[in-house]
Order: sequence, then structure tokens, then C-alpha cells
Amino acid sequence: MATILNLHLNDLSPQLLFGLTEQYGQEAKVELRVKERKTEKWLSETQFWSIIDTLDWKAKDKQATAKTATMQLATMPISAIYLFADKLAEKLFALDTKHHASGFSSDSFLYARCAVVAEGKDFYENVLHNPIEMPDNLSFEPLLSIADVAFKLKTGEIFNYFPILSVETGSNKKAWQ
Repeated sequence: MATILNLHLNDLSPQLLFGLTEQYGQEAKVELRVKERKTEKWLSETQFWSIIDTLDWKAKDKQATAKTATMQLATMPISAIYLFADKLAEKLFALDTKHHASGFSSDSFLYARCAVVAEGKDFYENVLHNPIEMPDNLSFEPLLSIADVAFKLKTGEIFNYFPILSVETGSNKKAWQ
């Protein structure tokens, strides 16, 4: 059974960690999720779209198209990489509706939503508010790996992070009713 602790970051102390270790053992796994944060300081909406705008559509393949955006994100603080993943998930989740999805399989709909975001803010906003504008011939799966690769470049470690909002097709239950 999981124990949920609601704490402020300034409550974390060596004494608290020692007590938790005594209670649960050194092998216990701990997951930290920050509920409230000032995201504008680390990755604003403008910065998110700025990274998206660096996608190189003249590159020879889709992976190369994402390289510039990935490299730019990798130069930012680690917290910005997490926030990029969160913001991307928010945008993909918002497009995950039955009105946007007509005629797509689960995976192809996810990759089509990625393409909508990859096309930039104006295109995304238009499709978000006008589901009939959802393109049925675009796909951009590499958008999903930008944060993962940027984190690996920055830290040398695997990005083991899953935003609260799922990007998987059908996750936005309310929008599929």
C-alpha cells in the first residue's frame, strides 16, 4: 500500500529523510510530483513554442527535423525539460477528442496530434478550436522523443518521467463522451 505525503519543499530535511528511511527501509521507492510551481520562470509558453519553431522541416528525415529543437532544449535547465514534456502532454491531451479523431487508429491519431503541435502555435490553436481542420495526412512521431533525448544529452541518464496527463489516444475521457 502506498503512503502519500503532502509536503512543502522546505519541509524536506535530513531528519525527515532519516525518519522515512527508518520507517520504510533504504530500498523503498519514492516518487516526487510537484503540484504547484512557477512554470514561467523555467519554461514559458512562449519558450515552448520557440523550441517547436526550431524544428527543421528542410532536414532529410523526421529524426533530423527534431534535432535542433532537441539540442536547444538540452541547453536549458533540467526543470525545463520536465516542463517541456508536461506542456507537450497538455497540448496532445487537449487534441485527444472524438471530434478530432475521425478515421484514425490509436497510434496514427497520436502521431497526427504530434504533427499538429509540430506545425506551430497558430496551426495548433486553429485545429484545437476547429476539429474539422485536423489533417489526416500528417504524422510526426519524433516530437514524442524530444524531451527524452534532450534529458539524455544533458544528464547521460534515461528520462524516466511520465507527465500527469497521458498522451495516449483516448486518455482524455471527458472529450470522448
